[in-house]
Amino acid sequence: MSGKEFNHLLVAKKRRYLMDLEGLAPVAYLCSSSLSVAELLGKKVEFKPKSGFLQLFDHGPEILARILPAYFNALLRQEDGLMKSNEVGNEMLCLVSGEMNVGKAIGKSGIKSAEKFILFVSEEKIAKDARLKLMIDKMERISLKMDLGESGDVSITPISER
Repeated sequence: MSGKEFNHLLVAKKRRYLMDLEGLAPVAYLCSSSLSVAELLGKKVEFKPKSGFLQLFDHGPEILARILPAYFNALLRQEDGLMKSNEVGNEMLCLVSGEMNVGKAIGKSGIKSAEKFILFVSEEKIAKDARLKLMIDKMERISLKMDLGESGDVSITPISER
């Protein structure tokens, strides 16, 4: 990891700390539902939180390790006007999968089974509503971390000069 990448990682960690203080930190849950994947995705499209977003991922340690770095990277890309997709949630999905085509990203890292999947919410306060609206049977909070070397191939986008 270069010095520049390390600095961007520190910026992301500082942002996470500040979000924790404000109650706006992103959260992930290991979930299961009796609905089908198609029904879950339909309910996800219908669910429109007042702020923030949610994303459904396949379950796996390699995906879990990429979620938080991808989230912060997507926020940095949005701030810098460098997003390849039209929504932060889609940008994050692309970064987690390593594919910059949303269709390919869904196939690689999107939810595959309603019996075990990861629900990511950008703000903890929307998790309860998401559980009700998506009819999630079981929901267990997962610790999201962003340590050096944990992010896999997800690099932190450089912050552009303003």
